[in-house]
Parts: sequence; structure tokens; C-alpha cells
Amino acid sequence: MKKEKCKFACEELEFLGHVIGKDGLAPDDRKIEALTQFPPPTNVKEICSFLGMTGFYRQFIQDYSEITKPITNLLKQKNAFKWTNECQDAFKVLKKCLINSPILAHPNKIGLFTVTTDASDVALGAVLSQEQNEGKDYIVSYSSKKLNETEQRYHINEKEGMAVFWAIHKKYRRFLQGRHFRVITDSKTLESMIKKLTPQWQSARIARWVMALQEYDYIVEHRAGSLNVVADALSRNPIYQKKI
Repeated sequence: MKKEKCKFACEELEFLGHVIGKDGLAPDDRKIEALTQFPPPTNVKEICSFLGMTGFYRQFIQDYSEITKPITNLLKQKNAFKWTNECQDAFKVLKKCLINSPILAHPNKIGLFTVTTDASDVALGAVLSQEQNEGKDYIVSYSSKKLNETEQRYHINEKEGMAVFWAIHKKYRRFLQGRHFRVITDSKTLESMIKKLTPQWQSARIARWVMALQEYDYIVEHRAGSLNVVADALSRNPIYQKKI
């Protein structure tokens, strides 16, 4: 045993995405931090992004249309943009729905994991989900990361590659190592880069990421950007739009 990896006399301990304490097993708040910090929309574009993310799981949210009505009313051109108390209440309810059962689930040893990623000019977004209960996809964790000034200057293909590497190797390694899983990205170029080092886009960074990912067993699937709404919204979280 390595001393730095051991903890003694702790009131609680993080283990495999859960917090074990005197009161039993609880979810790790870090799994939902990217969503709990998501701020209220300030314009129509941000509303569309947020509704796209929540609408992706509307089948799990009872009375979804009724809940979102105060927010969707702001999309009507004749209405001036005014974020009311009713909008804020609906916003809070939707976020609460996304971080609780039946959408947010504990991982198990059976279902297929899916890592969905996206990159914007300033941040990365990732979602870890798993097939459970007759093949339905349930969220296990939401993650996002702001890019530093150097990373923001990367080519978009490198940013998309970094999103995959970061999500698999840095965020969700403990869930994915030794298991077969799939990766979903909206970058067709990235899909070919990961499957085989495409010469025209090969760089030292991408080569290192691809080499590191060779220890994992996964397949890559392309999903159109218009359908990659959850990871897209996380990577474009308004709090990341401010300059570093």
C-alpha cells in the first residue's frame, strides 16, 4: 500500500463516484457540480442551449412542457426578454430533475458506459452515462472544464481531441478502465483521428492522447452537433465565457 493513497480516521471517504460515511452511501457532489453551477440564461441563445439540454431527457421529467412554459414564453418574438421569478423557479426545478433519479443513476457492473464530449472555444463538456433498465441511458456524471489561455488557442480538432482524452483518462478513468464502452463526439475529423492517426491532422499533442487512450477498449460514434445537446451546453456554460 502507498501511504499517499491511504486515509485513516475519516468521517467520510470518496470511492468510485460515491461518498461513504456514517449515514451510508451518498452521491459525490462533484459528479453534478458542472450542472449545479450552471447559471440562469441571460438571452434567447442561452435559453435554447439550456432547453436543448433539459429537453434531451424530457421523457424522464413529468409535466416537462408545463414546467418550461415560463421559459419558453421568452422565445416568442413579441415578448421582451425578462427573467421573472416564475422563470427562475422553473429553472431550479429543471436542474433539480437533472441531478436526481430517475435521470441521475448509480453506476453498475453490467450496463454499457457512454462518454459524450464536446468542445467550445473556451471550455470542454462531458457526460458519462450508462445503459440501465431495459437499455435506457441514465446519467452517471456531468463534467466541464474551462480552457486556459494556451489551450484556447488550440485548433478546434485538438480541442475536441482534448475533450475525449480529458473525459476518459482524467475524469472517468475509474469507471472505464478494463471495460468496453463507447465515445460519442460531434466531430467527424476527431472520429477518424482516434480510430487511426490521420496524417493531415496528426500533431504531437494528438499523438500523445491517442497513445494514452490505447489502454482502453472503446468504439467511437459520430453524433450530429444538433443532437449533442447536453455536452454542448456544458462546454458553452455562460460562466466560462468570461475572460480568464
